[in-house]
Amino acid sequence: AMKAMKRPAAENQDDRSCYTSGEVAKCVGVGKQTLARWEKQKAAGATRYQDFPVPGRLAHSNHRIYTNEDIERLLEWKNSTILTTGPGV
Repeated sequence: AMKAMKRPAAENQDDRSCYTSGEVAKCVGVGKQTLARWEKQKAAGATRYQDFPVPGRLAHSNHRIYTNEDIERLLEWKNSTILTTGPGV
């Protein structure tokens, strides 16, 4: 059974389309460093991370940004990876 996703806080959720890595990490239930490590594993071509979503970047600061779709894909990836390989991701 998949746990219900808790979206990052926003005053008007309908107007919110991008989230910071900190907001996403909290939503997904991991630390920012874990999220960054997963991204590095994806960039390195690790098979286990092939379905991991790649966040966009803000042009002026190069900060990672995630969309609602990225969050959904990340949760699906996390849940399927943990179910098939164990929690040590």
